[in-house]
Amino acid sequence: MTASVGEKSPSAWASVTPMLLFSCFCLLVGDVLFGYDTASFGGILANPTIGKFVGCLIAGPSIERFGHCAVFVALSIISIISVIIEITAADDGVGTGRCAQFIVGRIIVYASVGLVEVDVTTYQSEIVPPALRGFVVISLQLFLNLGSIIAVGLNKAFSTYTSGLGWKIITAIQFVFPVFIIMFSFLIPHSPRWLLSKDRKEEALAALKRLRPKADAENDNRPSLRLTYQTVFYKENGYAEQAFTYPVILYCLHTLVVIPAMYLIGYMGRRNLLLASFSLQAFWMMILAGIGSKAQNTAPENNLVVASLMLFSVSYNGGGAAIPYLLGTELPNAALREQTQTLGATWNVVWAFVTNYVIPYMIANLKFGTGWVFGGISISALVFTFFFLPETKGLALEDIDKIFETRFNPFRHERSALADPEHRVKELTGETDIDHKGKAYSGIQDDKPVTSHI
Repeated sequence: MTASVGEKSPSAWASVTPMLLFSCFCLLVGDVLFGYDTASFGGILANPTIGKFVGCLIAGPSIERFGHCAVFVALSIISIISVIIEITAADDGVGTGRCAQFIVGRIIVYASVGLVEVDVTTYQSEIVPPALRGFVVISLQLFLNLGSIIAVGLNKAFSTYTSGLGWKIITAIQFVFPVFIIMFSFLIPHSPRWLLSKDRKEEALAALKRLRPKADAENDNRPSLRLTYQTVFYKENGYAEQAFTYPVILYCLHTLVVIPAMYLIGYMGRRNLLLASFSLQAFWMMILAGIGSKAQNTAPENNLVVASLMLFSVSYNGGGAAIPYLLGTELPNAALREQTQTLGATWNVVWAFVTNYVIPYMIANLKFGTGWVFGGISISALVFTFFFLPETKGLALEDIDKIFETRFNPFRHERSALADPEHRVKELTGETDIDHKGKAYSGIQDDKPVTSHI
């Protein structure tokens, strides 16, 4: 419920139930699949991003029509089919596999990855309390890195195998993830917001009661509800002996940095954490490019180059990797949320393809000068974030719409960013306490005031 002026708001964790936690995190096994698949084959075969492009493109319309749970089941079936195609493409003898069939399997599995990327994040953003949305949604990076750790460990274990047995085993493990997703899809409720968009109000209330404490639900009058180039980089620049060891270390660091980031986003906010992430990314890329480009380097300087690449990647995972997924789910209004996330994920696929295609050539020709390019991109992202991205920490999805009714001023933002969410909305829109009371949600209202936050 919306706290009155002067009343202390209850802790966000007071609205957390076992079913809400389960619904938020059980399907992140899909992100484990994403990280596992990408890290398993990133160094063997270029990612067939056309599959992910298609998956992202159809995710929004599919979720809007059939709901998140139905899409979870569909993407799992697609993933199982793709794994079967990949495994049956292999023979034990060298050069006896069917490469074309394997590529088809890779394309299909990436269609399921694209669906995962959109479906999981939009579902999470619609069911969690506003104060916990950042913590929950950016957790995808934690599970993606977990999948990557498993994959690079297995890649290292089977790197000396000359037969097809090694990658048959690595591929077959992917059966586990979609099977779990199918099981979980039948145990979790539909998004109350999605049910409301289909005028299924009683079902929406029932879903809300499953997700939130009984008192919260009963008080509602109307519920308103990457980095595969690293191995190439190490080999091209004199670190071939550690080309498979460094990624294992790096993915472990990725996982460790995401855990504090999941907490920091609730305190620092999306904007400040992104500014810190982009600043550090730019700093480490400049160090890498400046020292690495010297004609001759000492052993400590060579170690600093490796450390700079790792710290750049850690800085990226600490903010820039996951927060855009969160923003893609909370900045658009309800009518455009899935479509916007679909568009963003699709563009992500396009640029991921371009990046993966050009990076080997950049490394081969620019060597350490590649750092200037990515450092410049980080600086551009830093400038854009400062001037154009408002803070959305703690705001209900429906309240975020009001931020965009006035022109964003980054300097005024700095003065109001630490104010409580309700005060920030009123300050930005010019509403009085009386005007704002009972109007937390503009998407679904009747003649009775809506007083609840979900």
